[in-house]
Amino acid sequence: MINMYRGTIPFELFQLVDYWRKTMSIGLPDGIESEKIAYGPHPKQYMMTFKPSVVDKKKPLIVYYHGGGWIFGKPELFRTKASLFTSLGYQVVMPSYRKLPRYTADEIIEDVVLCTKHLHELKSKGKIFNLDQIILGGVSAGANLVSLLYFNKDMHREAGFQQDQFKGMFLYAPPIDLTKMKRTPVLRRYAGLPSSERFVRANPISFIEDSIPVPILCVHGNKDAMVQIESSKSFQAAYNKLYPDYLEYSEIENGCHLDSASWAHTDNDMRKELVHWLVRFG
Repeated sequence: MINMYRGTIPFELFQLVDYWRKTMSIGLPDGIESEKIAYGPHPKQYMMTFKPSVVDKKKPLIVYYHGGGWIFGKPELFRTKASLFTSLGYQVVMPSYRKLPRYTADEIIEDVVLCTKHLHELKSKGKIFNLDQIILGGVSAGANLVSLLYFNKDMHREAGFQQDQFKGMFLYAPPIDLTKMKRTPVLRRYAGLPSSERFVRANPISFIEDSIPVPILCVHGNKDAMVQIESSKSFQAAYNKLYPDYLEYSEIENGCHLDSASWAHTDNDMRKELVHWLVRFG
């Protein structure tokens, strides 16, 4: 009966209960080291690092930003995702950042830059190993932020990185063309009006021209009521026109927003697709 409401906000909220139950039921495997590291003075300016018991130093570092509508969430709640990546031998960094409603895209982008810049210090201390190969990943709001980090040259250059140090991105239910999203109070608080400079800075599709093409895995449910699928479709069309054959796009039939994140707690086709993609490009 509830399935008849797929594609609506009430259905998405109903799904949250089951999503968090499954997510919180999975802890880190034995032997995984985790550490909370501040990169700024604000309580939200920190990152969690996760390291497997045996680290393959040749593997890329995975930098993963969590979702939550730029409002909710913290890295500790998404350890199921770190568990998957560490089981494959990757070191993982999962940043926290200042959030709505007090802060906007301006401050959140500052945090992404500051956190990324801090990775150099962690490498000098031997806490992380490979900064020459980084894979970026995120769900929902997190996918927006990693896309901005890659495509906005001012961001990664200010952090002390070149674009060719990033080897790929995996994006789930990503708000990567904000012009295709509904004008909700959350989006307006985050990005401002579509005519504003902040909106342009917060919109990844604004920066895709004149980029080094990079492999991208993009997955979106066609019943997503939180982040409209048109955001991914528009980005896919623009990116494929500029850089054919670099973006792999998968559409989840009848999939809602949280279905795009189910690979974290379920060994489903999405997880297999992600692992296969990481094997190829990571």
